[in-house]
Amino acid sequence: MSGYSKLDCGIVDSSLWEMPHSYLRVWIAMLAKCDASGYVRVAAPAMARLCHLDRSEFDQIVEAFCSPDKESRTPDHEGRRLEKVDGGWMILNYLKYREGLKQPDSSTERTRKYREKLKVCDGSTVTDRHTPSRDVPVTPKQRQKQKHKQEDISAPHPRKGAKLDEPEAVSEKWEFPVKSQSDDPKSWHVPIASLDTWTDVFGDRGFVEREIGLARAWLLANPAKRKTPVGMNKFLFGWLERANNRGRAGGAVTGGGRLPKAEQDYLDHMKRESQSAVVRARKRLEKLQEAGEPIREARLELESAEAELKRRMEAT
Repeated sequence: MSGYSKLDCGIVDSSLWEMPHSYLRVWIAMLAKCDASGYVRVAAPAMARLCHLDRSEFDQIVEAFCSPDKESRTPDHEGRRLEKVDGGWMILNYLKYREGLKQPDSSTERTRKYREKLKVCDGSTVTDRHTPSRDVPVTPKQRQKQKHKQEDISAPHPRKGAKLDEPEAVSEKWEFPVKSQSDDPKSWHVPIASLDTWTDVFGDRGFVEREIGLARAWLLANPAKRKTPVGMNKFLFGWLERANNRGRAGGAVTGGGRLPKAEQDYLDHMKRESQSAVVRARKRLEKLQEAGEPIREARLELESAEAELKRRMEAT
């Protein structure tokens, strides 16, 4: 079976359209079950069940389709639509309508013309993924894209002065969940080089490690906010910078010990977000407990959300 059949819009203007609905149902079923040549290889009882018709009514309809039709727009075969053959039926005018419905400038034809045009510009070829036996041209842009795909894009960039085949050293203390595609890693670790750089910038290793742990807890409690592996360094540096500006590294605050209004508003907003995260995590845990499903992940999420809320409360 071909899987689908083209339907001529002129069917609504034909004598077939004037027939009862059961005739139209049988005809559409024949079109749906035929192969590329119009051969319907289905037994009569099975076809009658498919059309939800009694066998006698089905036989009557098929007999009408096999008989001449003076009102038919197609004079071929005296207007007959079907012919009984071994194993089923043959739709007599199927190939005629199939060829007539082909558009002279279909998408397939446009693709062929485009490939022919590329062959004039570039003689190199590559096997098409849909038809492995046929060669199609490759543009310089496609060739460069294929080259990049062969490289391991998930590997971290080497540090300055490091060997190209030497993997970047990372800290195993924190494992961050990340947003990733199918080929990307599902977790991310802080590079040692980044950890050293942040310590030099903010001047306190304990502050850096404490804030990294809090950032990890926040990502665990907010799965929708997770970052890609490429964006994790930027995210953590921004987190550390904001924490440092709030005075977490011993920096000065303005207004007689009070934070600026903009930063205070930000802290209040994050506190409300943390409270909402705790409520959502508790509801999810309760729902899983009632359903008797595993709750380990939900419990960890609740603990992370509560830890984040506690930190926010202390900050304000």
